[in-house]
Amino acid sequence: MQEKYEWGESLYYYLAANYEIHPTFVQQMLSCGYYDSQQIFNALSSLKSIQSTSFQNDLLKSAVISETQSLEGTWSPDNWAKDRDILVLANGNGLKEHAEAVKRYIQANNPIVISLNTNKFIEPELISAFAVCTQERLLLEYQKYSAFNRPIIMPMNEMPKPIIDRLGNIEILNYGRAIVEDCLDAQETGCKIPYSLVAPYVFSIAIRSRANRILLAGFDGFGVNDPRQKEMDNVFDLYEKCENKIPMISLTPSYYQIAQSSIYSPEI
Repeated sequence: MQEKYEWGESLYYYLAANYEIHPTFVQQMLSCGYYDSQQIFNALSSLKSIQSTSFQNDLLKSAVISETQSLEGTWSPDNWAKDRDILVLANGNGLKEHAEAVKRYIQANNPIVISLNTNKFIEPELISAFAVCTQERLLLEYQKYSAFNRPIIMPMNEMPKPIIDRLGNIEILNYGRAIVEDCLDAQETGCKIPYSLVAPYVFSIAIRSRANRILLAGFDGFGVNDPRQKEMDNVFDLYEKCENKIPMISLTPSYYQIAQSSIYSPEI
């Protein structure tokens, strides 16, 4: 019953009760589906220090999105992709359907290739680095990263040390991040991004890298009424406002309001 209906004993509700936090705060964070466990724990820690015995949506928002995270990393992407394109791979159907063309493009043009988390459709040897910025994705996929043996870009201060240790000798490029509402700011060793999403994290890296262009593949979108679509629409809007932005083009079909071309276009 607990597995089917997600009802019953829960660490989040247990902490909320002990901290005298109204259970609706937990219910809202769990039901919306886009807060990771670290954000929930951080939010509960923040809420326990204020009057939270009755639910208020503004309190929840301010508790989840804060600037308390460590922005600083130890790796700077400055000039990492100077005079080259960066190709960013998501896992949408667009990449699946055009995978062979994407592979040919990589082999012919030698861009820096960054995969958002693990990738189902492009072989690891064609990928320059994987990017991950949440504990959950690293916990789920760290064994795959070990097998891929490619560099990983991640904010190490956000990640559990036992899992980092299990990655062995894999090169880790430690670029920091902080979640700050309505902000996309790429700094030398870390960035401020509006959500706990890997896409804006990688866009920040691309800006600092002085790449010629950001090329996207597999960024299909989610549909008008999906909250993930709204989040990414906001990310792209914030990107357009960046003073140091570089041209961004989707090479596979996308619902996002961004410039689009084709992986088959000779002009690309």
